[in-house]
Amino acid sequence: MKLRLVLISLLVLATTGIAQTPDAISRMDGWVSWTVPLAEGVRICCNGCSVSSQGFTTNINDDGPPERFDMLVAVKIAGGRIVNARGFQSECRGTIKGATVRHLTGVSVDASLDFLAAHLHDRSDASKMLALIAQHDSPRIPGLLLRFARRGEEEDVRKDAVFWLGQRGGEEGYRYLRDLVRNSGESQSLRERAVFSMSQSKAGDTQELIDIARNHENRRIRREAIFWLGQKAGEKAASELRRAVDDDPDEDVREHAVFAISQLPKERGVPILIDLARNHKSPAVRKKAIFWLVQSGDDRALGLVEEILR
Repeated sequence: MKLRLVLISLLVLATTGIAQTPDAISRMDGWVSWTVPLAEGVRICCNGCSVSSQGFTTNINDDGPPERFDMLVAVKIAGGRIVNARGFQSECRGTIKGATVRHLTGVSVDASLDFLAAHLHDRSDASKMLALIAQHDSPRIPGLLLRFARRGEEEDVRKDAVFWLGQRGGEEGYRYLRDLVRNSGESQSLRERAVFSMSQSKAGDTQELIDIARNHENRRIRREAIFWLGQKAGEKAASELRRAVDDDPDEDVREHAVFAISQLPKERGVPILIDLARNHKSPAVRKKAIFWLVQSGDDRALGLVEEILR
C-alpha cells in the first residue's frame, strides 16, 4: 500500500529557540509541524510499505542493522482541536497541498507525545494519531498504547492500539495481548486482532500461538491462530498445523488448517498436502488438500492429480 503524497512547493515559517509545550501548541492555529526521532527500525514509507493500519503506512524493518530516521509531525489546529494530522519521514519531502506550515523547534519527544495523546479524540478517525504516537522513539510507547487498548476506549481505538502493541508494545504489550485473547468477556473481533498482533510481536514465541491453536475454547480464535501459524515457516508451526488437521474437533478449523499449510513454503507445505490428499480419513480434508495442491502449481501436485484420475 502506498502513502499518497502531493509534492509541491511548501512555505515553512520557522520558530526557533522556544521550548514548545503541549498547551502552547494547542493555542496555535493552522498547520504546525515539528520533528521527532522515529523508533529504531521504523520508516514511514515513501514508495510502498509492508505494514498498514487503517490507511497509515509504515515499514517495520526486520532485516539488517537498525536504521534511524526522523519524523516530521504536521497537524492542523482549529479552535484548540486537531482537525488533520500527517506524518512524513523527513527525507521523503512529503508536503501538504496549498498549506503554509509553521515549523516549531524546541518540541521534545515527551511534549509531542503528550500533545498527540491529549488530542487523540479530536478527530473521528484516531488511527493516524495512534500511528504517529506509536512511531516515536520513546520508552513511554508501550504504556501509552496499553492505555488506549484497555476498556473505556471506543472499540475502533482499542483495535488500533492492539495492532500497534504487536509492533511496538514489547514484552509488556505482549503479555496484555496474551491475556486479552484469553478473556472471554472481550469482543470476538478484538481478541482476533490480538492473535494477529501476537504473531507480529518480536517479544512473542511460536509456542504461544500453538497453544492457542490447540487449546482455545473458541473455534474462531483457534482458526485465527492457525492462519498466522501458516505464515511462519518453522518446523514447529508445520507440525502444529498438521496436528490441527488430524485432531481439531471442528471441521471448519480442520479445513482452515489445510489452507494454512498451503501458505507454508512449498518445500514444507506440499509434502504435507500430498500426504493429506492421499491418506486423510476425512473426504472434506482430502478435497481441500487437492484443491490447494492444484493452486500451488507444483509439479508434484500435477503428478498426484494424474494418479487420482487414473
